[in-house]
Amino acid sequence: MAKCMDHIKRANEHWRFVGIVIADKDMREIDIIRKKFPEARVLLCHFHVIK
Repeated sequence: MAKCMDHIKRANEHWRFVGIVIADKDMREIDIIRKKFPEARVLLCHFHVIK
């Protein structure tokens, strides 16, 4: 997941403008997203919340 986030940041010069990331309930992934995109708000996917 961290490698994927690093690739997104290398491939997109506007990554700093990411404001929201939708994720499932995997806390490891959420922690990585918060580290790689510190300004973004992480929201849980509705499907995974009600599942």
